[in-house]
Amino acid sequence: MINIYPSNNKSNLFIDKYLFILIILVSFIGLIVLFSASQGNINMIIKQSLFVFFGLLLMFLVAQVEPDYLNAYSIFFAFGKVLKNFAIKRVKKI
Repeated sequence: MINIYPSNNKSNLFIDKYLFILIILVSFIGLIVLFSASQGNINMIIKQSLFVFFGLLLMFLVAQVEPDYLNAYSIFFAFGKVLKNFAIKRVKKI
C-alpha cells in the first residue's frame, strides 16, 4: 500500500496550506462583494460569515479522514445517499 502522506511531516494535520489560504482569501473577497451588493447590510454579512466559518471547519474536519477509511466504507456512504434521495422524493410528493 502506498502511503500518500510523507512520514517526515512534523504535523499530523492533513491539509494543503496553500489551498486552504486561497479558499479563505476567496471567501473573504466574496464577503466584501456581498457587503457591497447588499448595500452595507451587516446582518447578511454576519450570517454569511458564519456559513463560511462552518464550511471551512467542516472542510478541515473531512480532510482529516484517511482515504483508506473512506474507501473501506464507501458502499455504506453510497447506500446512505440512495436512501437520502428516496426520502427527498417521498417528502416532495407530500
